[in-house]
Amino acid sequence: MKKSMKYSLIGVGVAVVIALIGVNMHKPSKAAEGQSTAQSVAMVTNGGGVDDRSFNQSTWEGITRFGKANGLKKGMVNGKPGYDYFNSDDQSQFLANFLLAAKSNYKIVFGAGFQLADSIKQAAAQYPKTKFVIIDSVVKGKNIASVNFRSNEASYLAGVAAAKTTKTNTIGFVGGMHSELIDMFQAGYMAGAKSVNPKISIKIAYANTFTDASKGSAIAAAMTADHADVIYSAAGQVGSGVAAELRSQNQKVPAADKKYFIGVDIDQHADGDYTDSKGVKSNFTLTSVLTQVGNAANTIATAANDGYFPAGKDTILGLKENGVDIVKTELSPAIVKATDKAKAEIIAGKITVSATLK
Repeated sequence: MKKSMKYSLIGVGVAVVIALIGVNMHKPSKAAEGQSTAQSVAMVTNGGGVDDRSFNQSTWEGITRFGKANGLKKGMVNGKPGYDYFNSDDQSQFLANFLLAAKSNYKIVFGAGFQLADSIKQAAAQYPKTKFVIIDSVVKGKNIASVNFRSNEASYLAGVAAAKTTKTNTIGFVGGMHSELIDMFQAGYMAGAKSVNPKISIKIAYANTFTDASKGSAIAAAMTADHADVIYSAAGQVGSGVAAELRSQNQKVPAADKKYFIGVDIDQHADGDYTDSKGVKSNFTLTSVLTQVGNAANTIATAANDGYFPAGKDTILGLKENGVDIVKTELSPAIVKATDKAKAEIIAGKITVSATLK
C-alpha cells in the first residue's frame, strides 16, 4: 500500500521539499533494512574540485552521507557501482564525465553548478533511464530534476551583518562569473546592506573564474585599498584567495582593526582563524551564507531510492524551507537580533528580496 511520506533536510530539522511537490512513496526499500540494494549515486564536479569549499564539496558530503547510510561502497566494487564522483578539471570534461558516470551504471547522477546545465541535458538525452539532478539551474527533461536555492534571501542577511559591522561605511562583493545565480547573491547582499544604510558604499568585482585563488587575492587587495573592510565572496575557490589576502593584512594589525570575510555555501569560519600583530588568536570570518546543497542531495537521493524522483520539477529552497541561512558564530548579539528580525520578516513576506540586479 502506498503512503505519503515527507523527507527532511537532514541537519536542519524540518520536513521539507519533496513533500511540497506531491510525493507518493512506497514502503522503505530493502536498503533501509540493512541490505545494500540502494541505487548507486555519482556526481560530476564543476571544475573546482570535490574539496572546493563550495557546491562540489557540499554535494559530495550529501552523497557520501547517503551512500554510507545505505551500505554502499565508494567507487566500483566487483564491477558494481556504489557512490563516487567524477572530477572535471575544466568545462571540456563535463559531458564526458556525465556519459562515463551513466555508462558505468550509476543510477542517480548529480551535477553541482549551473555551468553543467548544457552537458547534463545532453547526457540525459543519451541515457534516458539514468536519473540526473542539476543543482543551481533549471534543465527540462523527463529524467532530470532541478534543485535551486533562494540564495538572495540569505545574502540579504549577510548584507545586514556587513553594514552593521563596517567601520569605513564601505563593503565589498566578489563574484565568480556573471550569471543569474551570482546576481542573486549580489542582489541580496546589496539590498540587505542598504536596508541598514542606504548610503553605504559597495565595491563590486568579478574574477571571471571560480577556480583561480590568486585573482581573489588581487581583488581583495584592491578593495581594501579602496577602504572596504568587509568582503563577501560568492566565487568558489576564488574566495580562498580573498580570505588569504585578508589574513595577511590582519596579521599585521591588532584584532580590533581587522577586516572581515563573508564565506559562501558552507561554514567557512575555520578559514578565518589567524593570529594578530600582538600574538592574539582571533577570527575574521564574520559569517557564511549557507546553501544546504548536501542536505538537498541526500534528500533527493533518498527519495529516488524509495521510489520517487522529481523528474521535470524544480525544487526551490529558501529561508522558509531552511534551504539557506547564515552562520552566527562571530556575530554580536545586536547583529544576531537584527538578522533574526530580517529573517522573520522575509519568511513572513514582509520583506521581498529581489533575485535580480535592478
